[in-house]
Amino acid sequence: MKNSELTIRAQEIRHKPFHLSDSLRIIYVFKGSVTLGFTAGRAEVREGEAEIININEPVEFAEGTPGNVSLIFYIDGQLARRKQPRIDKALYNCSTTLFYPCTAGRNHYEQLKAKLMLLYGIYTRTDDQKLIDQVIGEIEELIVSRFHDFKNMLVAAGVSESNMARLLRIYDMIYANAARKLNLKEIAESEFVSVQYLSREFNDKLHMNFKATVEYYKVIQAVRYLVSTDMSITTVSENSGFSAPRFFYKQFSSWLKCTPSEFRARIAAEEEKVIEFPPDDLLISRLIARIETISLEKPPSGEEKAEKAAAGGGEDLISGMLEIRELLEEVCKIKGRRPDARLVFLSPEETTSLKTLTGIEDIKPLTMVISTRTLHRSPAELTYNIQETMSYVRLLRSMASEKGVSTAFYWEVSARSRELDAILRYEPTDVILGLLSFTIRTRQ
Repeated sequence: MKNSELTIRAQEIRHKPFHLSDSLRIIYVFKGSVTLGFTAGRAEVREGEAEIININEPVEFAEGTPGNVSLIFYIDGQLARRKQPRIDKALYNCSTTLFYPCTAGRNHYEQLKAKLMLLYGIYTRTDDQKLIDQVIGEIEELIVSRFHDFKNMLVAAGVSESNMARLLRIYDMIYANAARKLNLKEIAESEFVSVQYLSREFNDKLHMNFKATVEYYKVIQAVRYLVSTDMSITTVSENSGFSAPRFFYKQFSSWLKCTPSEFRARIAAEEEKVIEFPPDDLLISRLIARIETISLEKPPSGEEKAEKAAAGGGEDLISGMLEIRELLEEVCKIKGRRPDARLVFLSPEETTSLKTLTGIEDIKPLTMVISTRTLHRSPAELTYNIQETMSYVRLLRSMASEKGVSTAFYWEVSARSRELDAILRYEPTDVILGLLSFTIRTRQ
């Protein structure tokens, strides 16, 4: 499958030295873990987690656990800049809190992972370039608006809109001009505030002073030069904005734990150890299925009481139903639209019939039937609808887990859609994707 804007690679990553890429990359780990090395340090991306690698951001795939499996999404940098002009003018991350101690919101993180799975499904199963470009655009917009590390730090600190706008302007100035001399007094005057006030804002809201922030981005630029050019160390120091080589050595060693010369020698000596296989490999499908069906949390305490309440109905079942409906509404608000699916709670009679048909004894009365319609839909449209619906299911399960509600998803029943249709009196054009059961909590 080829697309001018997107390449997806499936890899077992053992090691890859520091390098740059003009693509916006997102790594999604499906098995094991991969440790990423950045200028500010290392961060482990574990199974089921994703992380953003920014355009031209120096990164090292430091090590991966034996047998790890990841998908890496490569989004063309030039085309990404056209859609989102700011996408290469900041650092975006999911949870690598190596410089600013603040992560993206859980809901937005789940949205990103859901859209990645949607993109993967379209990329490997259709030739619909328009649909691929649409989802890429949604991912880029989500990253720029919700994964800006500096902005998320300000939001967490409760900074007002006016102060946030000012600090974001200053951030843009630092990021774009770190290699040149930046004077806090001149910046303060341009923003019509005092140097003392601006200095205090950095210290209080960002837990990092202005000077240290500028120096950090200077070091990032130096790493870029060391990775991609054969400039002398002195020239690297000058072009990165340091006033003297000795000061450059001090700052570089503070972040990278080695001298610039040692860093360059190390990456030259290291070998790339990456095993690549087709992105539509059966192994990937199986790992995705495992993620889809995993139960996010063990049943809460009082399981037997919950089982009894679910079987007998009553106030617990009613309150549980209301709670799940509220969760569904929250998911719909987060996603921005409702899924193209029927989300129906089973009646006791339907529950009994489905247990008999499927042989699944753990189906609860509080179960959603996840389905989508096939009538008048192209294969690409159907794939999009299915992937989008499943992203709702993942987010709903995640939010339910946070509230202590255990869930279980049974995807294997999809092969019996016709028989399920008959029990539930659905139109024959519906495709059952699976059953999502909730173990409700009893009242104390």
